[in-house]
Amino acid sequence: MKKKVIGQNLIMVSLLMLASSFVALYYNIKYEETDFLALLIPSLMTLSVGFFIFFFGRKGSKKMRSEDNFIVVTATWLILTVLGMLPYLFNGSFEKISDAFFETMSGFSTTGATVMTDIDSQPHGILLWRSVTQWLGGLGVIVLTMAFFSQKNKAHETQLFSAESPGIEVDKLGSRIRSTAQKLWVIYIVLTVLCFVAYYLGPMNFFDAVCHSMTTVATGGFSTHQSSIGYWASPYIEYVCTLFMFMCGLTLSLYYFLIIGRFKAFRQNEELRWYVGIIVFSVAIFIFLFYSLEYTTVLTAEQQSSFPMGFEETFRTSLFNVVAIMTSSGYPVLRDLYSRRREYKDILSAKLKISPLVRIFGLRAVS
Repeated sequence: MKKKVIGQNLIMVSLLMLASSFVALYYNIKYEETDFLALLIPSLMTLSVGFFIFFFGRKGSKKMRSEDNFIVVTATWLILTVLGMLPYLFNGSFEKISDAFFETMSGFSTTGATVMTDIDSQPHGILLWRSVTQWLGGLGVIVLTMAFFSQKNKAHETQLFSAESPGIEVDKLGSRIRSTAQKLWVIYIVLTVLCFVAYYLGPMNFFDAVCHSMTTVATGGFSTHQSSIGYWASPYIEYVCTLFMFMCGLTLSLYYFLIIGRFKAFRQNEELRWYVGIIVFSVAIFIFLFYSLEYTTVLTAEQQSSFPMGFEETFRTSLFNVVAIMTSSGYPVLRDLYSRRREYKDILSAKLKISPLVRIFGLRAVS
């Protein structure tokens, strides 16, 4: 049974890696990028390994002990990380296996720490796969597998789901774990699509909006640019990112309660109250510190010049950083961004086409 579940997980992930390879093929044809085979070969390898493990485990015992569920989860993540790092190695994104392993595990675990030093030079397929690893990790590969494959054992399903997604009140979302997994993934996908649309209405192009919607909803923080969110120098992007980080920092089951009309369960959720309360309190503290430090002699003139100017910019900077930290998303907004925005504001306004929404809230970055 353990082999069957692990095999199913590998098959599901291999299909998404295969999809990334087709995106790489498109950019290979259009821009002569060279990561198509670097993604295609590992995706076929992952698919083959998944089918192999599934085939030899399909007739195994259907009974699993509670500790077996944790073995399945651990084995799945380790195998996925080993196979998921192959595109980085085949493409030459990393020379060391340890670096590729670190980057992949950081993605699947949505930790967001990175050892990639030149993100902007990476081909599109690799950047998409990097974002996909975080998107999968945001809700969990095993939860995705459960949405498609029924394990035919309710007790086993519940234990396995809890091992993968601790903290989610699975018993309140349906009588079967498969139904619960499907509902959670629908909510997760809807949030991803909404985030993509919001990003795309601003200064992000289609590819960047796709990648950032996945990593924002997953609260992982991977970006397609070395400067991360600061690349666009756009208040609009910062507000959108803050909103979806905040929304996706909540337990997804709360959105299900809203959909079915259980507003009382949403309003009375203690986690939500503390979550909002801590953010409001922390933002107030950050704003106070920004203003108080401006009038001290502790900071140099150069350090003070990198501070946000005016209440709106101070509020936005405080809110963005607090939510990024609270949700463990980790998106940075570089402090020198503010001085650069003020310095090049006239140039950007004159040279770049600005969409209606961005005209109000911010500026595009130089392409």
